[in-house]
Amino acid sequence: MTGEAIPSEPAERAVTEHNVPFIARPRFGIPPLAAVSSDLVASAIMKPVGSFVHIRYGRVNWRLVRWLMIGSIPSALAIMSTWHSLANIDCGSPGARMDPPGMLLV
Repeated sequence: MTGEAIPSEPAERAVTEHNVPFIARPRFGIPPLAAVSSDLVASAIMKPVGSFVHIRYGRVNWRLVRWLMIGSIPSALAIMSTWHSLANIDCGSPGARMDPPGMLLV
């Protein structure tokens, strides 16, 4: 031990380069949340354009598209329904609730 006081609550610990997981450290000066959200916006713009090009050239297997949608749509609805029903779970502390993004970490 170096004689430093150990915080009693994890929230009191300072975030340093040594206690943040390697994958969560900012790269190129861009915080991870900003990088992910920017990627999602770029994808939302590029994917419809790419889809249109492939449809126009007749490269889409519509039978495969149908099967992908048959599996994806009910699954997405089930996940959202479950997420909504679990969104108000009591975490045991007064005033503390588990929000859907927090549930992903559990």
